[in-house]
Amino acid sequence: MMKMFVQDHQEALKSLRNNVPLPKLRSMQVISKMLRSKFAIKNEELPKLDAIISEMFAEFAALSGVKQELKIAE
Repeated sequence: MMKMFVQDHQEALKSLRNNVPLPKLRSMQVISKMLRSKFAIKNEELPKLDAIISEMFAEFAALSGVKQELKIAE
């Protein structure tokens, strides 16, 4: 889960460098899912976490207009 937040931070920095405005990053729909994941996803439900990570990358790609590669850290 911590890796998800690190990846989010790294992608946010990339997006800011690509001139994506901060308010757009803050309004991403996936953020609330990420924050709830600590309490909503149990250890045996880790594929749900992978789905949130995929959604995060998709939102970043949509915001920046640049195709970003999906990197799910293990």
